[in-house]
Amino acid sequence: MNVKRLTSCFAGAAVLLSLSTRSPAESPRTTSAAELAANKQLMTRFIEDVWNSGHLELCDELFAKDCVGHLRGHQLPAGPAEAKQVVSKWRDSLENFHFTVHSLMADGDLAVAYLTFTGTHVKPLLGVAPSGKSVKVEEMLLCRIANGKIVELWEIFDEYAFRRETGDIAAPQAPAKPRRPPAP
Repeated sequence: MNVKRLTSCFAGAAVLLSLSTRSPAESPRTTSAAELAANKQLMTRFIEDVWNSGHLELCDELFAKDCVGHLRGHQLPAGPAEAKQVVSKWRDSLENFHFTVHSLMADGDLAVAYLTFTGTHVKPLLGVAPSGKSVKVEEMLLCRIANGKIVELWEIFDEYAFRRETGDIAAPQAPAKPRRPPAP
């Protein structure tokens, strides 16, 4: 992993960690190596088995019924049924949807992943009409885990890049080169 990507990963993780609404008393930061490994494994299953492989039934096992999601600036219910709907919508809208994991970390009851998702935009998504274009977008995903289930989830992705790559927003144009005055 290059330094720029690693710096981006840690900066994104710090932002996500700062979004947590938990008080210091609710934020355990000391966890056994086995618990940290289990939290990373749960996150891996969510990404690989649910998102990449489409095994939506696993959401019943991975999510607490009263899970809360912090998605695109909104606090929403994110239990198993809602998780299935979100994953299904994205997988249907982006043909060949795939997450690539660049980094996965665990700290106490938190697991954070720095990802890139790719796919071909074939159905409406985020109010954007199908474009048929391929997208490649960076994302950070943070899960708080309790009793072996995701109880809280934060997600930040580069929506501007998604909209630019689908053609919903025009790509920025390079400034015109200044014209040189004519030679005397």
